[in-house]
Amino acid sequence: MVLVREAEPSDVQAIAAVHAASVRGLAAAHYDDERIASWSDSSADDFSIPDDGAQVVVAEAPGSGGSEAGGEVAGFGAIDLESGEVRAVYVHPDHAGGGVGSAILRELEGRAREQGLPDLHLTASLNAVPFYERHGWASTGPTVHEIDDGVELEAVEMEKSL
Repeated sequence: MVLVREAEPSDVQAIAAVHAASVRGLAAAHYDDERIASWSDSSADDFSIPDDGAQVVVAEAPGSGGSEAGGEVAGFGAIDLESGEVRAVYVHPDHAGGGVGSAILRELEGRAREQGLPDLHLTASLNAVPFYERHGWASTGPTVHEIDDGVELEAVEMEKSL
């Protein structure tokens, strides 16, 4: 079972590492080298816990030797409960397909339900669209997501009624 918990300031390095590994390992088939390099070029300085306006969670990978949580950050997610925007769901490639992303998304959606939000929206990278569709999200159309340095990524706007 994947443990999802509130992110702490001490998780920032691990979050940055998961972000970079996820982009390089899971999105490379959908974007060219320039976009992957720009998107994955982040450091711990690019992430802050707590994040103004968003709640950030991390998922810990199942541990070895029978323990449920190994302490290793396998993924992270962020949600802005004021705007109803899921800002991030990233999973380290070593843990892709193991339920980490699903656990993170369930946690974020649960927080939104607790706040009484009727629906959520997000901007999905092309590689993530099938993941969100499997979880009941629907496309509202293509878009372009601009990374901080002006590089643009093809993406898809999505929404889900809660």
